[in-house]
Amino acid sequence: MANFWLIADAHIDHRAIGMYRKGVVLPEDNNKLIFDFWKNHVTDRHKTLHRRDVVYCLGDMAFTPSANRLIQGMPGRKFLVRGNHDYVDSSDLLEVYEQIHGLLSKKSYWMSHAPVHPAELYQRKNIHGHVHEKSITTEDGKLDPRYLNVSVDALMSHFGKPMIDICDLRNYEQDLLDGKVKKMEHVSYTNPNKKSNGGA
Repeated sequence: MANFWLIADAHIDHRAIGMYRKGVVLPEDNNKLIFDFWKNHVTDRHKTLHRRDVVYCLGDMAFTPSANRLIQGMPGRKFLVRGNHDYVDSSDLLEVYEQIHGLLSKKSYWMSHAPVHPAELYQRKNIHGHVHEKSITTEDGKLDPRYLNVSVDALMSHFGKPMIDICDLRNYEQDLLDGKVKKMEHVSYTNPNKKSNGGA
């Protein structure tokens, strides 16, 4: 079986990426960070399996048509869950990605760009991006283990690399359950029916 990889929010050729991504000054720095790892870890042909790795790109991958072509040159079979910054035309995206989705269901996971609302999880976990270094929390302020943030920023913070494979994903799930994931800025879905303790 070929390995599969996850990445979100690559922001290839994002001119202002240095303002948002730690350790990156220029778009070229960001591209190098991601593409060097991709070329060294994702394969088009396993020696014994003779299968290509699969890369699930969970949105906000390419900011320009030329950035899209750079992704096209990377190894692996590519599947896109489109994000809010995937400005490239669908016809151009289909030259790079085998499939394009708004939301993708795989085994016990929802794969999305933005986090799926908790009421819509239906007892699955959500692999997502969009919130960069932020993460979804429970009502008591703890990281919600149903949400696995695979944004480049979150992965660099927790793993020191811009993409993860299935083994890393399983470790990430366990680390969330064990409270070992580094503190990120938290985002919470609020219950509009719940009364606030403060204010009138």
